[in-house]
Amino acid sequence: ENRFHFNVGLMIRLTVLKAFRKLSFRKTVNSLTDDDCHYLKIPVINGKYLIPSASALHHFVKERLGEEVFNDLMLRIANQIVRSKNEKQEIIIDSTPLEASRYDKYADFNEHYNIRMDKAHILHWGDYPLLMIHSSGNSYDGNYVLPLLKMTEDKKIPVSSAILDGGYDSFSIHAQIWNYFNVHPLIQMRDNAVLHEEGTIQGINKQINKMWKIGGDVHDKIENKLKFLYENGQPEKVGMYFRNQNILDPDFDMKCRTRSNCERKHSHIKNTVDFDIRGIPNQSKNLYTLMKFVAYQILMLAHTQLKFEDLNCFRKYV
Repeated sequence: ENRFHFNVGLMIRLTVLKAFRKLSFRKTVNSLTDDDCHYLKIPVINGKYLIPSASALHHFVKERLGEEVFNDLMLRIANQIVRSKNEKQEIIIDSTPLEASRYDKYADFNEHYNIRMDKAHILHWGDYPLLMIHSSGNSYDGNYVLPLLKMTEDKKIPVSSAILDGGYDSFSIHAQIWNYFNVHPLIQMRDNAVLHEEGTIQGINKQINKMWKIGGDVHDKIENKLKFLYENGQPEKVGMYFRNQNILDPDFDMKCRTRSNCERKHSHIKNTVDFDIRGIPNQSKNLYTLMKFVAYQILMLAHTQLKFEDLNCFRKYV
């Protein structure tokens, strides 16, 4: 059987258009005008645009790409965004609810949001959402910090600061953030946060002194002592040190003020690509969440490469 094989780039452009226009596969294909076809570079046969069928687009998204390829695309686009911007930005890690139908028996009911939902755990780099992990609606946010950090390992991301909300306030997360980005983590504290003796300079030196046989040196710089503790099974002590520093910092709240930008970015993603799981079969939720996230990433990458000043305006090129 002779079948026309569409260009992968075209099919990805159609996928982005589907997410942006918030349409089904069939309605996406049916909505295409001659101008759309021209700008999408759809092939012309005998004077007519050869538009892929809805089933072909669906097969491309679900079978030819699938979760594995969308994950790979997400990582590749994150690399391109970092290269395009290439200046220090703040890192913010936060989750956002993916609202489900109230009749979705597979979605958790979250009492805080009072809805059935899944979650998207997102690592933002300045105004750019770089990485995302999908989870169930009542999962603990802190479990997704290290998996997100591991996804940054080969990206050489220039980071100016790292800001997280109180849901991530644990010693291990303080230590992990510092280890990956070499910045002082700014994690909002619980109201009952207290200074820990083991996290003071004296406490750090005491622990280092106990480990002298394997190279602990109390006369080393504090950064080297923290690195030594982290690499030798004592990340909690490292986290205590940074938490203590935050408690003692009178400007801590001011330094965390930009975290509210993250909520605005989540709202913009949801307004742009319908970032929810309503009407999606349970087995396809991760796939379509990834698809929408990648579509938004592609829009942001194009925005960066075209050097548009308005970070939240896509109408010029979609």
